[in-house]
Amino acid sequence: MISFDLRGHGQSGKNGPFTAKNYAEDALAVLDALDIPKAHLVGVSFGGSIVTTLSALSPARAVTVAAFGAALNIQAGDMSGAFQLLRTEGVRDFFSSILPEASFAPGTSPEIIDRAIDAASRGRDSETVIAVITSAVSEDVAASVLAVNAPALVVTGELDATCPIESGRHLAEALRTEFVMVPEYGHVLPMEAPEKVASLIEAHATKYSH
Repeated sequence: MISFDLRGHGQSGKNGPFTAKNYAEDALAVLDALDIPKAHLVGVSFGGSIVTTLSALSPARAVTVAAFGAALNIQAGDMSGAFQLLRTEGVRDFFSSILPEASFAPGTSPEIIDRAIDAASRGRDSETVIAVITSAVSEDVAASVLAVNAPALVVTGELDATCPIESGRHLAEALRTEFVMVPEYGHVLPMEAPEKVASLIEAHATKYSH
């Protein structure tokens, strides 16, 4: 498995733009640098938009595509109040105030939520976070999704408040695949239900490996 910090996150550079196409090109650069001709692509949340965009841009590189807690477009509403809070309180306090309800099911372990807050906050300033979120909530990847030919898997947590069940269903329809709902979990399925997610990825990848 290969994972890396996207631009605007963690230890990667903080310069935008932060569109799905930019992220997809970064992922292709990683594959090129590691001399990997093909891969099973997995994305979470906006990562679902990234892997579908990558598959549309470079069909030969995608063996399969799997999207967890993803949508064709994220319905975020007016973000001005949230951004004001972010500028006032700082990145960590901002994520501490929104992630528990927006990203996790009730009763999720505080340790898991703290890990998510750390990951979301590390090395990031307020303006970078605002730019990343603004780009994510203003993008619609429907055109890219319709161009995807790789076998797709779409999975949404029953209690996902960020990309709810209907968003997952619409994405699955656009990808011409069945929709999987995981009961009792929220938006960040790989952290909430890692064994379930690993099992779904393994089964999907194995089915279409040659």
